[in-house]
This record gives sequence, C-alpha cells and structure tokens, in this order.
Amino acid sequence: MTNKHSGAPVTIPSAILALHHRIGAVLELEEIGRILVDEPVYLERYDGYAILLGEGNEMGILAQRDAHLMIGEAGSLSDVPAVQSCRETKTTVHAADHLHRATPENPDGSSLQSMICSPVLVHDTVRGVICLVSSDGDALHKGDLQFAELLTQELSMAVLRADQYAWVKALTSRDAGTGCYNRGQFKEDINASLSSSLRYGRPLSLLMVTADDSGRRADTPVHGDYGVLIKNVADALCNSIRLCDRLYRYSEHQLVLLLPETDREQAHRAATRVKQLVDGRLADAAEGAGGKPPSIHIGVANLPVDGGSEETLVHAAEAALRKAPQSGGIGTVDSA
Repeated sequence: MTNKHSGAPVTIPSAILALHHRIGAVLELEEIGRILVDEPVYLERYDGYAILLGEGNEMGILAQRDAHLMIGEAGSLSDVPAVQSCRETKTTVHAADHLHRATPENPDGSSLQSMICSPVLVHDTVRGVICLVSSDGDALHKGDLQFAELLTQELSMAVLRADQYAWVKALTSRDAGTGCYNRGQFKEDINASLSSSLRYGRPLSLLMVTADDSGRRADTPVHGDYGVLIKNVADALCNSIRLCDRLYRYSEHQLVLLLPETDREQAHRAATRVKQLVDGRLADAAEGAGGKPPSIHIGVANLPVDGGSEETLVHAAEAALRKAPQSGGIGTVDSA
C-alpha cells in the first residue's frame, strides 16, 4: 500500500496505528473529523473518500475529499446504491467497474470505477459508513478492504467513546429534579451566547421564572410540595418555548430561559405568551384541588438594554422578578 500522491510507502498497520495514536482519547466526533481532514496521510492514496456518521436515515459527512466522485445520479452520498447496501446488510461492499454511471453534468459518466463501503458498527447498529473510491478500474483490492475494515473498527470505538461521553456529560449538565439544564450549564451557555451576541451585535434576552403557589412569597424557603410544582412548571415551559431557547434550573425556586436573537420587546411578548400557557396548564392540573391555582412570575432582562455580562443580566432579571407581582406577573427593571 503506497501513498498515491507522494509515492511514499504506507503500510496498513502503520496507517492504523498512526490514526489510533492521533485520535487517542478524543471524545468529540467533530474533532476526529478535523483530524482526518488535517492529516489525511491514511487516505491520500485514494482519489476520494467519505466518512458518514449518524443513525437511521440521518447521516452527515464527518470528513471527505472529492465526494462528488461517488454521487453520480444519486442525490446524496446516503443515496448511493453501494452505501445503501452497506447499511442494509451491515457488511462491507466492494463495487467495481459496473458502478460507472452517466449524469447530466457528465454525459460520459462519473469517474468512479472502484469503490469500497464499510459499515461503522456500534452494538450491531450501523452508525456510519466509510467509503473509499478510485478512478482506476478494479484498483481496490484485498489490502484496501483490510484497511477499510480496520478503519471502521477504529471509528466504531471512537463513536462508542463519544456516546458514553455525551451520556455522562448530559448527566452532569442536567438538573435531577426537573430534567432541564443545571446552573453550571447555564453559566457555560450564557457566556458563549454573550460572546457571540456582543461580537455580531445581536440581541439576547433572559427570563427568570418562579412559581407562586397560593400566595407564598418567592423568596421564602421551599416546602415539601414545591419540588413537584417547579417540575410541573419546567415541563410546561418546555412545551411553550422555541427549539432554539434553553431552559435551566437556576436555583431551588428559580428557572431561567435563555432566548437568543430576542430583543426586549420580543422578550416581553414571549414572557406574556409563556405565562398564559403555563398558568393555564397549572390551573388545569390543579382543577378540583380547591384554593387558588399556582401561577408563575417572570423577570425580563435583555442585552444590550440591561447589561452586557452574565452578572449584570442575572442581577437585572432578579430585580425584574421582584417587581413582577406588582406588574401583572411580568416585571422589567424599569417596572413601576
């Protein structure tokens, strides 16, 4: 096995060993993709390659070079017959000259002559496909099949590690009582959002939410039933916000919503809509229980109006929340 472009000898064991050491304990799949693109010595002998990762019908390209060689009449790499066969059979597919196809852009057919597709398996589930192609007829042989299968084994281990890392990270970034993101994740996300918003001059808003159960003041200690109430509020909020918004458990009795691309006026409208929806759900849940149903209070803060840092925005949201009971349940810093 030689490097097609440099002519330097590259053995299969040395290529896989180099890749193994380079990937090491990398836990992010995107970083592995960058490694494969930045240091493609393992793949340079081929005229084109693509590494697809995903689940089911949703597969994206982790790394590729000259992937158009494989597509031909197919709309995407996932639609290439050899790729589909590889995913369906969970076995390596070696396709040769008969894959030559004509396309409107290339009436004489694509330059694809030889192709290997090997599945990336994790717990017997196809999580990806590695494709190696050559424009030379019948150019890929036993050594290339071995290389493809060893490469898929290496990536299978990497995907498994990434899955385990994502699972552990999700556990450490979630609040056990509500299932929403915790305060630590909030600090990480708001600083990243602030950096982006300040750089590009985009608005960012924050809603601080607390529940009012039958007149109990928001700053008094939480009693036994409040954990259930805040969980119900969090569930209702999750069903009332946009996909791009994020919900966090900020403290025992406070939730925070982070609203990207949202100015102060839009944030106030969002708070009004959310309060109506959540209060309605809480009232429905409390029907027949007697007494006043619980409701929520919301404090609204906005970048750039109320501050430009995590500390100033949170302080503004807390000040606005204290004014909410006297402002129809929704407060701002300048509320009366």
